[in-house]
Parts: sequence; structure tokens; C-alpha cells
Amino acid sequence: AYSKLEKEMDNLNLIIAGPDEGYKSFLQSLCIELGLIDSVTFTGFISDFSVYVDADLLVYPSSYEIFGLVPFESLMCGTPVIVVDKTGCGDLIKESKSGLTVSYGNIDQMKDAIKYIFENKTESNRMVENGIYFVKNNLSWSKIVNEYENLIYEGLKKILNGFDEAYIRTSDLKTDKFRNLENSPKGIEQNPFMGLHGIKFGLKYPEILKSELMAIKRISLLGKKVGILLPQITSVEEVLEIKRYLKELNFENFDLGIIV
Repeated sequence: AYSKLEKEMDNLNLIIAGPDEGYKSFLQSLCIELGLIDSVTFTGFISDFSVYVDADLLVYPSSYEIFGLVPFESLMCGTPVIVVDKTGCGDLIKESKSGLTVSYGNIDQMKDAIKYIFENKTESNRMVENGIYFVKNNLSWSKIVNEYENLIYEGLKKILNGFDEAYIRTSDLKTDKFRNLENSPKGIEQNPFMGLHGIKFGLKYPEILKSELMAIKRISLLGKKVGILLPQITSVEEVLEIKRYLKELNFENFDLGIIV
């Protein structure tokens, strides 16, 4: 799509940002074949929002994302977006009228969408404003955390139907396991038992952990006896911090166990 568009418009530059994931050499060869090597830049992984701010347009052609944050981060930086339809973020972009959607693999449709964004600044700005409004009212951190709590609560309630007592473990998210997911940490844990997972992940992101504890508290209020299991505990201080969270949540009737 970019190679076709370059023949129709001047002063274009394509920035391909993100980790290699085994595709960079293929893409570089394709750029050489299409005569684009001088106008295409590969930045690798970028951890801040500067790439959104500096761009005039974000194209997010992924076809398999259940939900992608990238387009919404771009909109919050004031940059219009084009995404693939029939994906999680594509449906939301279309619903909120905050960008253009195209069919995966449709080169001409993608080219025309990019050209439309560049040639219709007023409409592009309107879509960005729609996106900012949508994010602020639907994707705020507090709203996401509340939905996470409710999801855990409803799941536990269903699983524990018929049981009067249960031990429930808080999340044990090992970072190595999620390296290939969007926005996940890219480093490799030299010692998985000491890495950012288990209770260490919860303590770094306390609102997530507190939502899990609150969901367990709500289960206890149904009359069930609950125990809380804390995974990958390595210090007394970690246990004391969790106890402070539980006190803050007025969670009193529970047993507490640790996994070391």
C-alpha cells in the first residue's frame, strides 16, 4: 500500500516501530525489492509515546489482536489511526467513529484510507477528538480495574457454587511467559523465582492486586469461608504489605497462606 501511495503523494516516510519478532529481514528485503529502502525506517521497540506524537498517522494492520492498546494510545497523543476491521480494537474504533477501518490484506483499501487521512485534516481531527472522548469515558484505569474485579468475582462465584470453603490464589503472572504480548515487558528473567511475577507483580501494580482481593472479599460476604494464597513470597515485608492492603479493604474474615 505504501509503495503505491508513494507514487501518488510527495514527502512520505514510513516508520516501522516494534520488536523484530523475526520479520525485520523479510521486510527490509521487501523494501529493497519495491525501491523503498530510502524512505522506510526501522526503529525497533520504542518504550515511550514519542513515536505517536511525531507521527502524522498510525497504521495498525494486525489481524489477530483481541484488544490492542496501540491505536488508543495514538489517539490520546492526537494522531489519527487506521486499523483492521473485525478485530477487538477495530470494532471499538468503528463504534466510536475515532478512525478508519480496512479489510485485512486489502492493499488498495489501505492506500485509499491513508490518502484520505492526509487529504482530510478536518475529518481526521474530528475522529481524534472522538477517540479521546471514548478513551476517557470507557477505557480509564479505574473503570478497567472495576471491570477486572467484577470479572474475577463472577468467575469465582460460578466456580465455587456448591462449595462452602475455598483457598484462592492471587495472580501469578510470570513475565517471561507473556513476552510476546503487546505492551508486555521484553526482558528475560535470569531467575524466574525472583522476577517480576507472583506477589511482586501485584505489589508493583497494587490496584490490580487490590481488585483481586476485593473480589475474594465479596465471595466471603456470600457466607463462604475463604483462604488467600500469596504466590512466590520471598520476604516478611511482602506479607506485611499485603496485610496492610487487606486492612485498607476492611477484609477481616479470611485465612492467609503463602507459596514460596
